[in-house]
Amino acid sequence: MPIMREEIPKDPPNRGRTLYYEHPRSMPMSLFTTEAGRRRCQANHGQSPERLAERGGLSVREAACILLGRSWREVRTLPVADAIKHLRQVLAEPDWGRQKAAQAYLEGLGYNVVIEATPSGDHVLFVLGGLLTDEVRTRVVEILGKKSA
Repeated sequence: MPIMREEIPKDPPNRGRTLYYEHPRSMPMSLFTTEAGRRRCQANHGQSPERLAERGGLSVREAACILLGRSWREVRTLPVADAIKHLRQVLAEPDWGRQKAAQAYLEGLGYNVVIEATPSGDHVLFVLGGLLTDEVRTRVVEILGKKSA
């Protein structure tokens, strides 16, 4: 998926200059073509990931919102630097991006969720203070791309 350059607002510290952050120029399409990714592309943009790629791709913040499972309304509130940081993290550790998307989904339902690193470098997603319904568990498994939870 092509990732387009995103302009940083011309605020006073920049003295009227337009700044651009260095960002990933593309992301693997496989991140957007999962069932969860397709749903989020459709919900946020009304288009499939393939169609979005044909039309030039996504902005940094749009891509991050899709991978985090956030609505398009949150694009404006997500700082570009945070979006870039998230995209770089996903490229370095693809499972991390899926876990962050699962975390965002569960937090949106009111669950308290923590992701912790293990000594081996893996990450574990903990849901605190509540049991998951079968429907929510199935959805989390889809987001994580796992066969079972």
